[in-house]
Amino acid sequence: MANGYAAHFGLNKLSASNYKSLPHPLPCCEADAEAMAGIAKRQGFKQVDTYLSAEATINTFNECMAQLAEKAMPGDLVLLSFSGHGGQVLDTDGDEDDGKDETWCFYDGQVVDDRIFDLLSHFQPGVRILVVSDSCHSGTVTRLPREGWGRNAFPFAPPTPTWRQKKDDLQASVLLLASCQDDETSKAGLKHSRFTQILLDVWDEGRFEGDYRKFLTDIRHRHPFGQKPNYYVIGAKDEGFEGGRVFGV
Repeated sequence: MANGYAAHFGLNKLSASNYKSLPHPLPCCEADAEAMAGIAKRQGFKQVDTYLSAEATINTFNECMAQLAEKAMPGDLVLLSFSGHGGQVLDTDGDEDDGKDETWCFYDGQVVDDRIFDLLSHFQPGVRILVVSDSCHSGTVTRLPREGWGRNAFPFAPPTPTWRQKKDDLQASVLLLASCQDDETSKAGLKHSRFTQILLDVWDEGRFEGDYRKFLTDIRHRHPFGQKPNYYVIGAKDEGFEGGRVFGV
């Protein structure tokens, strides 16, 4: 019997001592993470962890991913969600067509997309990984977010081998549902970030019927101009995963 494992990161604020140029606080990201955790719990996931603001450090993320890679067996579903600032730094290894690495901004620094891909490559073949990213420039965050803080504005995780060198090492099936394209920004709402709120509305407490493509298409149709959610697949092809019940273990 397959098991579900979930980890949700929501950051309303970042550490002033770790960021030289501190982005503005975000109002809804912790609520986004808690809402995604609620979905996992209702779907019967075996383990659901939530990390909010100061809890969501680079080290916590690395350790969390390592533990999930050790626990998840073929057939299991890993749900990873991130809501917070997305950043962009100059690409140092030549693997980005636009010359910039996209990042997730954790409490004490950025993690570049190459590092995220490297962490995903430790999962076993047959593991399904669903990534939900509600952050700016998140269209390919498993190759990640964008727009313009300079290289010296943020600390970030140690460099890892490039995506092109590592792509054959990714044996799990990874599906990304991203709040926007790489050249767009994500908008906040009243209770939740806009993408997360629309995701929750379309999900409709589990009453949604359809596969992941339809799910993302329905979400996209409800978004206003200027923010176009993205559907992105890497790793082993798994039509059963893409065509399966949304959030279903």
